[in-house]
This record gives sequence, structure tokens and C-alpha cells, in this order.
Amino acid sequence: MVVATVATVDPSAAHAAVQPALQNSFLLSLIVLLPLIGALVLGVMSLSSVKREQGHNEKLLGMIGTAGPALATLISLFLFFQQLSEPNLVWQHTLASWLRGAQFSLNFAFVMDHLSGLMTVMITFIGTLIHLFSISYMHGDRGFARYFASLNLFLGAMLLLVLSDNIVGMFMGWEGVGLCSYLLIGFWFNDPAKAAAGTKAFVANRVGDFGFILGIFFMFWESHSFTFSGIAEGLQSADPARLGIIAVLLLIGALGKSAQIPLHVWLPDAMAGPTPVSALIHAATMVTAGVYMISRLNFLYDRVPAVGLLIVMIGGLTAFMAATIALVQTDIKKVLAYSTISQLGYMFMGVGAGAYAAGIFHVFTHAFFKAALFLGAGAVIHCLHHEQDMNKMGGLRSKLPVTHAVMLISCLAIAGIPPFAGFFSKDEILWSLWNKGLYPFWALGLITAGLTAFYMFRLYFLTFSGSYRGHHETTPEPGLMKLPLGVLAIGAVTAGFLGLPAVLGLPNWIEHWLEPVFGTHHGTGSAGLAIGLMAASVAVAIAGIVYARSRYSNVTEPLPAATGPLADMLENKWGFDALYEQALVKPLRRLGFLGWQIGDRLLVDGVIVFATWGYKVGALCLRQFQLGNIRVYAHYLLLGMMLLIWLFFMLHMPGVLL
Repeated sequence: MVVATVATVDPSAAHAAVQPALQNSFLLSLIVLLPLIGALVLGVMSLSSVKREQGHNEKLLGMIGTAGPALATLISLFLFFQQLSEPNLVWQHTLASWLRGAQFSLNFAFVMDHLSGLMTVMITFIGTLIHLFSISYMHGDRGFARYFASLNLFLGAMLLLVLSDNIVGMFMGWEGVGLCSYLLIGFWFNDPAKAAAGTKAFVANRVGDFGFILGIFFMFWESHSFTFSGIAEGLQSADPARLGIIAVLLLIGALGKSAQIPLHVWLPDAMAGPTPVSALIHAATMVTAGVYMISRLNFLYDRVPAVGLLIVMIGGLTAFMAATIALVQTDIKKVLAYSTISQLGYMFMGVGAGAYAAGIFHVFTHAFFKAALFLGAGAVIHCLHHEQDMNKMGGLRSKLPVTHAVMLISCLAIAGIPPFAGFFSKDEILWSLWNKGLYPFWALGLITAGLTAFYMFRLYFLTFSGSYRGHHETTPEPGLMKLPLGVLAIGAVTAGFLGLPAVLGLPNWIEHWLEPVFGTHHGTGSAGLAIGLMAASVAVAIAGIVYARSRYSNVTEPLPAATGPLADMLENKWGFDALYEQALVKPLRRLGFLGWQIGDRLLVDGVIVFATWGYKVGALCLRQFQLGNIRVYAHYLLLGMMLLIWLFFMLHMPGVLL
């Protein structure tokens, strides 16, 4: 288990404790470059004649799109296994020099330590499986090449974010995943609703990113460095009050990227994109960026415990709120979207309590079962001809056996049933909250665990049990979809064993592996207490599953919509969207309309119209002098010459005229 007392350790001190061996390798840069090269090649192909013959080239495009992530995965595993055999090894590589000044230098440089190495393996491995799944899912789509180009760019941006050795490189990746989310959420941009969803995600993240940019500026002002090691050293003597301001500003950026209150509203609408995109966003890339950033800057957040408590509060409220909204959703992807927001709340509670290893552990396990859930939902949607309403599903257990098995395993994992992966990582966080004395948030996490088990098995039973309530003929899962689903299901079962409860005397590999980054955690709880807390967590989850089974296992007709004040509040998503619509969206639209009327139509168009009419009036006046008579033109010429002579004498010899 994660422990109560966390030593405050900055990266430089932590690395010094194990005497890191820095080793240079160009392979590290290739991990980032390969998906980016794939994005460039596919982008060119999407604009070429290949696009017009796309049906005959999908296999080639799919191979190119998957090759970059697959090679990046192999390189990541090779470097990671080298670190396993030599635990003090840290890979580094400077690709190019970017900026050089009198006081600092900034490079395109990458570092793979124990934290970024674990994240890189997870991102590339799961990203490759999602690319492989996408080949079947996107079959026949006119934007096939554009889709894979954007997906490769998405993966490359996330790898840049994770592997960069400086905060500016992280910010470039941070903005890159924001751009790619816009491109992929609004992938089917001919549909106004889908295009609007992409815009909403982009705008919501820009709000958070404004705080993130200010945080970077203030952090450089205090530390005079952009590299993480330089920042850690430069902030050692900084004023805690200023550190608090920096931590809050950076946190605002994390709230946007990781969809926490109050900037969570974009993520449910992000379901407008293709389902594999949802899997990539929710499992391996964008939404984990905020948790990673806080963990990477642990030396900052350890110095400002008040901000840590704020993170716990936001995470706890977000986890509970999203879980309650998921209770009433009928769109299978919306249920999974709110489950992601809720699970991210758990991660924020973990890192906010100083249990960074527990937070990253939940990022790792969540990546497997959430990717499996989204791809499983994608298989269901694909086989039901793009039907997403669970009221029009049911009885699919025998028709989609592989998808059914994977979804059942993943639902057990996210519900926190042992020995599946989610149990170990979720209980790490709950144990940390208890040991920190944050009992209200432990209770909130426990209640959320029960809600999670209920709504996830509501999804499972409505989809796979009872009678089929749809109108489309079910087609079997394509073979290329089954492989990624099977591999992810194995991860959903086994990934949790990397973090067995240390308080019970079991090996917690994740915690030990991340010690050079986060420092050593010292356990203070008793084994009996830990077992009791785990038993309470499992009991709540089982109760949620049993209740869901009693209500939804034999549904034969579409469910009526829930009624009542509470149901209305949940259907309205706790009123956040309505609040933003009234307080921000409508006033901004009115302001934009006013600006269009005054600035565009009155001023810009008015100037152009005035100039046009002035030109016409001038032309009409000049036309009166164009009579076509040579004698008249000679008089005009004589008059003009006399006028010029008069002006000359007036200016240079006025006395002559007098």
C-alpha cells in the first residue's frame, strides 16, 4: 500500500540518492519522431491521389499508420528493459539546440527516467493496439488517411509531453494533444454537432492552458531555468507564497487537460469522435497529462500542502459528481466518458495527498481496462451499425462472445473486484487518503466505488443480458478487432499485480520503481486495518453489482426515462453546462453579434461602401468633362497651363503678380 508519510524529495536529490548513470541514445528521440514522421507521410498521402482510390489502399494506409507506433513501442520496451537490468540508468538525448541566451539554454532534449519510461511504454503499447483496432473500425471511411495522420500526430505529441526534459517541451506536447483532440473529436466535421464538440474541447482547454502558461512564466522567473532538474534546484529557496501561486496556475492547466471540476464539461462531448479516438484520449494520452504534470513537478507540490489539499478536494468532488451523472446515461460512450472523469478524480486525490506512485499506478491500470472498455464499446457500436443507445442493445453475449468477455473483465477491473487491476490501484489511493487523515475524502471515494460498480454493470447488463431490443442485424466482430481486445483484457487482469499492497508484506514493484523520482514512502498502517478497508471497498463494489443485476439483467423493453428532481439534476449534469451557457456562452455570442454589427457591418463594410460610392460620384463628375470635342480639350489644356504658371509665380515670385 501507499504510505502516510511522504518524504519531500526533488528529482535531483532523488536521482543523486541512486547515483543515476546518464546514457545518451538517439533511440530516445526516435520514440517521438516515428509517430510524427508517420503523421507527415499520411498527411501527404491524404492530400494526394491515393485519397481518391482509398478503398484499394486502406491496407497500406493502416500499415503505415500502425508502423510508427509499433516501432516506438519496441524501442520503448528495449530501453525500459535496459533500465530494469540497471535500475540507476537514465536515458537522455539532445536532438537539437533551440534557444541560447546569456542566462539559459533551451534544447529539444528528451529524458527517460523511471517515471517517463513507465509512461512511455504504456502510451506506445496501448496506442499501437488502438491503431490496430482502428483499421477495421474506420474501414470505408473517406477520411481514412486523415484519421491515421491525426492519430499518429496525437501519439507523437503525447510522447513529446512525457519525454521532454524541460517544461517548454512539455508545453509543446501539451498544446499538441489539445490540437489533435480538436481534429479528432470533430473528425466528422460535416456534422455541425460533432464539429461543435471539437470546438468545445479546444476552447475549454485554452482556458486551462492560459493558467498553465502563466505558471510556466512565473516558475522561470523564480528558478531561472526551464529544465525540470534546474527548476527543482532553483525553487529550493523560493518563497512558499509564490510557489503556491505557481502551483495553482499550473493546476488550472491540469484541470482542463484532465477534465476536472470546473473544466470537465468538454470530455463527455468528446464522444462525438470515432470510438478509437475516445479510447486513445481516455486511456493513454490527453486526460492523463494533468496527473503526469503534477507528478513530474512533485518537488513543487510537496512544498505547498494547501494546494495538495485543494487537489484532493477537486478530485473527490469530481469523482463523485461524474459517477452520479453516469447513473442516468443511456449512450454507452457517455457512460464510459463520465467513468473516465470519475477515475481521474481518484488519480487527483492520490497525487494531491502526496501519493504520487499510487496516482501513477492508477493511471497505468486504468489505461488497460479503460482502453478495453472503449474498444469493446466500439466493437458493439460497429457490429450494431453505429448504434450507441443501450436501450437498443441487449442479448449480445452470444452474438459478440469476445467483446462480451473483454467487457466483463474490464467492468470487474474498474469496479475494483480482486484480483483485477483496478482493485489494487484504487485501493492504493483509498489507503493513502485514510493514512493521511483525509477521512471525508476516503468516504467519498468509497461511495464513488459503489456507484462505479453499479453504473458499469448497468452498462454491462443492458448491453449483453436480457433480450435484444434493437432494429439492426448484428454482425460478428472483425478478426482484427479481437487481438487488441484480448491483449488489453490480459492487462486488465494482470497489471494490478505490479503494485501489491506493501502494508501486507507483499512486493509493490510500482512504488519501488518510482522511488528515484518520488522518494521513499514509509508505511504506518497495520495489516489488519488495511484488510478491513479493502474488505469495505470490495463489499461496496459487490453491493453495486448485485443491485445492478437485480434491476437490469433481464430487461426486455427500452427503459423509461428517470423522473424526479434528482434525475433531472443528473440529466442536466449538475447544471454546469446550463450555467456556462447562461453565464458565458450567450453573453459572448451577444458580444460577438454586437461586434459583427458595429465593427464588421458598420465600420468595415461602411468604409468599403463609402469608398465605393465616393469613387462612383467622382467618376460621374469627371464624365461631364469628357465631351469628345478636341477644341474643348485644347481649352482644358490651355486653362491647365495657365493655372500651373499662376501657381508657380504665387509660390516663387509673388511680387511679379502684384
